[in-house]
Amino acid sequence: MTVIFDMDGILLDTEKVSRRSWKAQEQRFHIKNIDKVLEAVTGVNANESRRVLLATQGQDFPYEDFMRATHESFMEIVSREGVPVKPYAKEILQNLKQAGAAAALASSTDRQNVIWELRDTGLLPWLDQLVCGDMIHASKPAPDIYLAACRMMYVRPENAYAVEDSYNGVRSASAAGMKVLMVPDLLPPTEEMRRLAAGIFPSLKETWEYLKQKMNG
Repeated sequence: MTVIFDMDGILLDTEKVSRRSWKAQEQRFHIKNIDKVLEAVTGVNANESRRVLLATQGQDFPYEDFMRATHESFMEIVSREGVPVKPYAKEILQNLKQAGAAAALASSTDRQNVIWELRDTGLLPWLDQLVCGDMIHASKPAPDIYLAACRMMYVRPENAYAVEDSYNGVRSASAAGMKVLMVPDLLPPTEEMRRLAAGIFPSLKETWEYLKQKMNG
């Protein structure tokens, strides 16, 4: 069995930190409809975030300044509170490894930050491959990142599972032809998500129970 995980909102509880860092800059940068913007950029890479912000805030929006400010806010939070790990994240990775299954990552976050966060939380050794946002041109919801992860893992997409929390992530893995397991974080499941996902679970613990049943036939 091959399972490919998203990172933010699935293995790490960093979506909430990202939202806090964006909200901290809302007034300074006069962000309009920030909740809708945050929904649109959840699960996408930097290129798509730029496109969304310029489309919603105007082509003259100071994107680089804004991203520097939000990154500083993010780092202030995690330096004070630590990088938050989702419940049962390490356990599901360890269980998969002990069961002889393969686990990889398909995250829209850039590789440098992915490695730093996974190393800091002790999750890095449990993942066989990493595919990150700056390694792929087309962001989620395009299927590219999951197709690349499947190639790196030498598995056909239809024979692999993806574990996702965001709408864009579920769309991406589904478009790649994978079996998608959704563990909602900040975004509640919609009818579209129920249609695209093979299962929707309240936490990674229930996700592991499902995968264990599949492995045991």
